[in-house]
Amino acid sequence: MKRTRTMCLALLLAMAVGAWGQDSAPSEAPAPDEAPALESGPWIVARVDNEVITRDEFNNAVKALRARLRKPEITLEEQITLINRMIESRVVYLLAKEAKTEVTDEEVQEAIDQAKKQMASEEAYQNFLRAQGMTEEGLRESLRRQLLTRKFIQAKTSEIVVTDERMAQEYERLKEDGRMDIADFAHILVLVRGHEQEAAAAKKKIEAARERIIAGADFGEVAGEVSEDTKSASRGGAYLRVTRGMMEPGIEKRIFEDPIGEISEPFRTRLGWHIMTVTGRGVLTLDEVSDTLRATLRAGEGMKVMKDVVEQAKKGMNIQIMLTTGGGSQEQDVTPTGDVPLPSEAT
Repeated sequence: MKRTRTMCLALLLAMAVGAWGQDSAPSEAPAPDEAPALESGPWIVARVDNEVITRDEFNNAVKALRARLRKPEITLEEQITLINRMIESRVVYLLAKEAKTEVTDEEVQEAIDQAKKQMASEEAYQNFLRAQGMTEEGLRESLRRQLLTRKFIQAKTSEIVVTDERMAQEYERLKEDGRMDIADFAHILVLVRGHEQEAAAAKKKIEAARERIIAGADFGEVAGEVSEDTKSASRGGAYLRVTRGMMEPGIEKRIFEDPIGEISEPFRTRLGWHIMTVTGRGVLTLDEVSDTLRATLRAGEGMKVMKDVVEQAKKGMNIQIMLTTGGGSQEQDVTPTGDVPLPSEAT
């Protein structure tokens, strides 16, 4: 079984503000003598027994969801789904506490130390925290809760076994759907940041680059000179072993459909103007994807186990949702919204 891997600070912080399990450390609440009743306090959006989800926590999770979905706003339905996911995470946290799951100070510190190693300096680390509106103490508490929850999930799912037969069946299904397809390609990109005049100039620049290549210039050399894709220009515009879902849709379609070896006509995506050439295609083998596939299947089975655990636990808990809408604070019904988020380290 794979154990926790070294994680960058961004990933740790994402755990803290909601990307994994939509949970975070409790925000600073009013002092006990100032705190409003839980049922009506505007600073609370939900409660699970004696655990509360505050407005600040919810807003942080909304911000993370908007970024993940690339949407400026999310709908009321999406907010309800988000709160339910946060509630499910809190249920697991309470179950972990009840089971006396333990996380040591050393484990929390190790997670923070690993995060810091990914940063350029201590100053960069502190700047990152400030940009997210979080102190190190807040991050420490968030990580403690996340690590505790993950340990509990690992214990509950430790006996799950994915057989070789199940692996082979899933591989064939994914292969038939094209999910095992891979391709190598190279492209040249001239960025367009929104101005039509700039777009016209970018198109002329990409057309000139294509003419040079058609006339005999090396694609890689032209890419190194012209391309504004900073990730690939230095390697001649090349991307290797690309799978479906990795690239912008306008590029992906061409990667898996254009004739191999041809130089495409200039085409436009949300990034700018491109030309590209596909240099090869293939299919990933079962051996190549076995570790990832086994982990994915284990995680899926783990989600089913945890969903049952959570649904049973919720029956004996006092759960309320108070969501501020245009008409004021309204109590919403708690409805199942999907599987319990399962951290990948649990696999």
